[in-house]
Amino acid sequence: MKTIIMIACSLVVMSLPLQAKEVHPKKMEKIDRHIVSAGLTEILIEQLASELYIKQLEAAVMSGSAPLSESDLAAMRRAALAVVEKEFLEKQQLSKILYPIYDEHLTLGELNILLQYSETPFASRMQEVMVQVMQKSSEASLTHTQTLTPLLQEHLTASQ
Repeated sequence: MKTIIMIACSLVVMSLPLQAKEVHPKKMEKIDRHIVSAGLTEILIEQLASELYIKQLEAAVMSGSAPLSESDLAAMRRAALAVVEKEFLEKQQLSKILYPIYDEHLTLGELNILLQYSETPFASRMQEVMVQVMQKSSEASLTHTQTLTPLLQEHLTASQ
């Protein structure tokens, strides 16, 4: 189990850009404000943890290990969240990952407009809804993935 988690963590870390593009400090400040006001931290943490979890499942299936129990799956999910929180929140990596993306696609003026929107009551409502939508989507995806894991194992066994 620890090996699977380590492999998955390595894959995520290796997929990160090695060196972030230089972004103007004013843009960085606006991006940081947007991340907070739009609730992107929670959404991205859930997304990254879900992707890491899927990579763990793939690694477990590819290793040909015995089918995973519910407690193994729950442990993998908790480990994915813990790794993402430690590596991205504590080390403040989310902003560093998002700076070049926002910089490439939005001007400083557009970031100002985005911030004006993201600080409205409607944007707050959307933030609440989107977090719930992402969480429920992740749960549904997890449930669906759990039903597919045995089928994938059968397929892989049959193709060998």
